[in-house]
Amino acid sequence: CDWYLEIAKPRIYDGDPEIAQVLLHTLERTLALAHPVMPFVTEAIWEYHPYREGHLVVHQFPDSDSSRISEAVEAEVGEAIAVTRQLRGWRDMAGVPPKIVLDAAGDPASVPEFVSRLGRVNIGPGEGEAVATVSGFGIQASDELDMEAVRSRIDARRGKVEAELKKIEGKLGNERFVENAPAEVVAEEREKAERLRAELAELG
Repeated sequence: CDWYLEIAKPRIYDGDPEIAQVLLHTLERTLALAHPVMPFVTEAIWEYHPYREGHLVVHQFPDSDSSRISEAVEAEVGEAIAVTRQLRGWRDMAGVPPKIVLDAAGDPASVPEFVSRLGRVNIGPGEGEAVATVSGFGIQASDELDMEAVRSRIDARRGKVEAELKKIEGKLGNERFVENAPAEVVAEEREKAERLRAELAELG
């Protein structure tokens, strides 16, 4: 819900009637679904519905329609959201102020528009060596960035990740742990190790 609102904002501000209708439709259905467990709050919000017909309590309850679900679209948007989160995570880790829009080397057509906007990056050809690679995009050095501070934070994070990975690999290299620990615990440790290796690769 929050992601869709952020993605839709430019079209809302441009006065796009289609997106306004989608949001109103979604709000209407959400209020109807929540009404049985939150009757007073939802009824109060319903009063602001510009095209309401009667009270929410007598409004038709929404029907489920699985034909409107697209696994391909959900997967595409999910991947784009994951890239946006990784870009934001790298910014936080490197201490990049929100006002700074980073340059990132990559193909802008490979991700939806909102990735650049919400991740605060300009995706393009890029010049020079990348400071880091995040989800396949090379973060470029910039005069606006305190590169010494950024590199220091990256080095600190790399050291922390390496130490954590070494600890997990020690566990997984212990036959007694692998044989005696519950299978789900071993699987979880292996997943952690893979995530840490992927992060190390992006830290460079």
